[in-house]
Amino acid sequence: MVLFLKIFFAFSFVIFAESEESINLLYKNNKSQILKSREPSNHFPDQKKTTYSRFAEINSKNPKIVSINYKKSGIDYSEKVLYLENESIEFKIFGKSNYEIHYEILEGEEPEIFLDDKVLKEKFVVSKDDSILKFRSKKKSILRNVYLTNRDKKVELPDVLFIVIDSLRADVNGFLGGKFGVTPNLDEFAKKSFNFLHHSVNSSWTRPSTLIFFTGKYASKVYINFWDYPVFQNERDNFYEKILPLPALLSQNSYSTSMIGNNPFLTDHRYIGVDVGFETVNDFSFLEDDTEYITKTFKSYYTKKKKEDKRPQFFFLNYNDPHKPYTPRSEFLNRVKNKSGLVENKINYLGEVAFVDEELGKVFQLLKDAKTFDKTMIIITSDHGEVMQQSHAVSKFNGVYTLFGHGQGLYEEDIHTPLLIKLPNQKFEKKISNKVRSIDIFPTILDILGISNVPSDGLTLKPLWEDKEEEERIYYGESRGVKAVRKNGFKLQKKTYEFHREGPAWEGAMGGEPNYLFDLKNDPDEISSILNNQVETELAQFFNLGEQKKNQIKITLSAGEKKTNFKILARSRIGKILSFSDTMKEGFIQELNFQMNPSEKKEVIFQNYPDISLPLIDVFINGTKMDKGSYGVGSKDIFPGSCKLEIESCKALFILDKNSIQYNSKKPRVSIGFLPANSRFLKEKVILEKEAIDILKKQGYVK
Repeated sequence: MVLFLKIFFAFSFVIFAESEESINLLYKNNKSQILKSREPSNHFPDQKKTTYSRFAEINSKNPKIVSINYKKSGIDYSEKVLYLENESIEFKIFGKSNYEIHYEILEGEEPEIFLDDKVLKEKFVVSKDDSILKFRSKKKSILRNVYLTNRDKKVELPDVLFIVIDSLRADVNGFLGGKFGVTPNLDEFAKKSFNFLHHSVNSSWTRPSTLIFFTGKYASKVYINFWDYPVFQNERDNFYEKILPLPALLSQNSYSTSMIGNNPFLTDHRYIGVDVGFETVNDFSFLEDDTEYITKTFKSYYTKKKKEDKRPQFFFLNYNDPHKPYTPRSEFLNRVKNKSGLVENKINYLGEVAFVDEELGKVFQLLKDAKTFDKTMIIITSDHGEVMQQSHAVSKFNGVYTLFGHGQGLYEEDIHTPLLIKLPNQKFEKKISNKVRSIDIFPTILDILGISNVPSDGLTLKPLWEDKEEEERIYYGESRGVKAVRKNGFKLQKKTYEFHREGPAWEGAMGGEPNYLFDLKNDPDEISSILNNQVETELAQFFNLGEQKKNQIKITLSAGEKKTNFKILARSRIGKILSFSDTMKEGFIQELNFQMNPSEKKEVIFQNYPDISLPLIDVFINGTKMDKGSYGVGSKDIFPGSCKLEIESCKALFILDKNSIQYNSKKPRVSIGFLPANSRFLKEKVILEKEAIDILKKQGYVK
């Protein structure tokens, strides 16, 4: 349920701009419904790679609403469009209202528009009751920004500008105590913002961290792996079926949503990311000197949007600098103060911070010139930090060299990032010392906009700036081969294979999974771990905040009319295997032996670790190995070895339906069932552009 409210805080500075309520016809919403349309022609433009729009497909079930992807002048574009070619589409518009139709022709001809079967010559719809709005094209029409404004209903919603600066550590910013003089524009901005002194991201590289911003969920709960770059089809399917990210949610609720920046993980046509629901994406990942182009594009795009689009705007502005490689111009190197004792990489990094700060000054000035700066809600943060501590140079969790890099640990320097939030018409700074997390940004935005009843692992930050919360928020984070918990001045990091999957980065070999406990009060740089079993036990319980569901094989044994000997041999091709019967055992091979009395029944559960494949199982009854058809119950007969590891080809067989099992009292029986959790990380083929674009051009995130 969406509530559009004028919100008054204790400080009495939030006054939202008034506009007409809008209905975005490219997204599912509760004010319109797609009724019918002819089958799609699929005659998409040759120069454009077009895929079904995931949020249109899942939410409106209509294949004419698609994401059209194309490259122009080095920029990757992705837009939600209504694609018609000698066909039509009908929308039912609910209620008695006075509407105005808006759209832009991206390609093709002007469509015919009908209201209740009458040609609509004017761009206004006055509804006597529920009306049928039809778009028809005799040739080809590709339409973007297709929405209605309700001229009889006003809403008060602010524009939202969400800015992410990739790899920006907290401690280099002047407003957080940095002494390098490289953030004068951010320092000035902080004087009219809530400044969160202890903000931590819940993952330490771009894709999972960005998805946390847009979902408010821990990385393991959004189905997209955070170990490797490829995104597998089953991960995408789960994401689109079960997750409604912030851009899609706002697109359904009066906002125009746009991304301008360098982030290759926010569309799905390259198999390295997912569509998070932006109406328009302008991605600069493949463009040299992207930082200045991002600012210039935003300036022109913003001016056009504010002039032509009557909806409130949600802009996501994503700068890749100061992400590696560090190549600042000399003028920005010269701005770095207190260079003494700094290594060259650190100085170059600071030069890039100065560069981005100058670009942000241009963004702020654009809004001030347009007289929209005060009215806009602005969030500024980073997706992760950058490792600069020599003792963290080689990751304890996966052995990767990560000095002046990230994504291989959850140290404070990996996760401590700036967070500034300026509400509309805010005129003062408030420093907030409470520990907050990036999972809290999503519910905070929704809270300010009056959108309720959306689940999140985070909590709105509003009680903190209203001084209504004192209890420390638990930090839980996940990244490649590591998860971490922080509370009461202690941090517990654990090496884990839980999130691994087979591929170029890991071939299935496993070692130990040690814990590393740090006393942050006495060792803030996390140089030396300590031993304290009591604290470790207290913190370890919070490791269950992540995704805990696992795929399992359940075996039900029945002895029949005689005493029977059973042996179950389970082998794991990848990782190790856990068995749950009378006791829990783990290893690479499990052998369980049972002597069962007449009519006795028993259940055994096997689970692979990590959860990326199924165990191979052999069953022996009274010393004889059973073949396919020799055990099982009716249609549930199965020999798991015949399915190998391809679950999709065996899904119909891997079913355990207790109501259908009819045990023969004279013969021993075995029923084997697959109990799926989220079906994550299963082995399947994936199409990649040249080895994940040469590992995103050696992790400079392309260019």
